[in-house]
Amino acid sequence: MQLQLTPAKGRSFATKQALVYHTLREAIMQARLEPGQRLVIDEIAKHLKVSPIPVREALQLLQSERLVEHQAHVGAVVAALSAADAQEIFALLEALESVVFTAAAAHVSAPQLAALVALAERMEGARDDRRWMELNQRFHRTIAEIARMPRALELLERVSGEWERLRRYHFRAVAHPDTTIADREHRAMIAALAAGQVATLENLVRTHNRSALAHYLTAG
Repeated sequence: MQLQLTPAKGRSFATKQALVYHTLREAIMQARLEPGQRLVIDEIAKHLKVSPIPVREALQLLQSERLVEHQAHVGAVVAALSAADAQEIFALLEALESVVFTAAAAHVSAPQLAALVALAERMEGARDDRRWMELNQRFHRTIAEIARMPRALELLERVSGEWERLRRYHFRAVAHPDTTIADREHRAMIAALAAGQVATLENLVRTHNRSALAHYLTAG
């Protein structure tokens, strides 16, 4: 399969390793490099006009993120994905979001609540699914940032990224869940954050994630 690598235009990278890493990572996350596809060091180096060394280093970083794996007698390949992985991914999303969302209730400020309301309003007014998904990711990340738990945030971003990759590859033909229901749940999350209602937040996170999982598994 032909390489589909396009370095981000208008972006500068401090090192050649960073260029290779971000180019490969973006291609994997967007499913332009498919699970099981070979990642030949010399081929990538030639394509990106770098030496093999930064390519090898970038592949090691991607392997640590479970985006690349090494196969005997084959070498580096894009890590495998299965629709069944959705179960584990959503279980992790639910657990991590329960932790950070309830922690956020102890730190949220009036300006932060106002920012969440603004995001919710923009989601409700979004005219296409892609724009809604972008705002939805920003909404969830904003709450996670309020929690002041950088390690949990890092883990959450990694798991969220795995879901986006899985969705683009295995569920690309599946329509998004009913956004009006998700919009109501987002409003309820904001209200629970404002009131410090931890138990309500936990229930909302559970419902939010499990209904999304059920939608994709049923439709897929």
